[in-house]
Amino acid sequence: MFDRTNAAHLASLKSEVLTDPAGLGYNPGSTTDVLKLINDQDGNPTGATTNVTLTPGILLAQMVPDDLDAQQVGDGERRYVEAFLNRDFDADIEAYRSQIISAFKANSTTVSNINALIRSVSRAEELFGVGAVISRDDWLAARDS
Repeated sequence: MFDRTNAAHLASLKSEVLTDPAGLGYNPGSTTDVLKLINDQDGNPTGATTNVTLTPGILLAQMVPDDLDAQQVGDGERRYVEAFLNRDFDADIEAYRSQIISAFKANSTTVSNINALIRSVSRAEELFGVGAVISRDDWLAARDS
């Protein structure tokens, strides 16, 4: 994550905006413009993506009931998946993604749906880690460094 107290991060951010290697079209004189472009997930021309964090709600939306009822899926696998569905729908279950996927047939629609859960990342996230957001104070510190 971006750390305003880290000189290397400040230098990287300043260089990003001044050299514009991804061609976002930054206007270094406009803080609003810089923040809009660097934090825009849909406007990053590099096409960088990351997995959508799996939650019970997202899992349920991706599941095809017939996939869970398939002959190749045993009672143990069904109970395992159901245990996740009985949690808070916003709970982060990303750490269990591979085990959840393995509970279904490899060629199932549910597995395809889960594997397709990706989202675009902003240029800030691409440079400083998923979830990074550059604030006004971050840019001003980098600009003035």
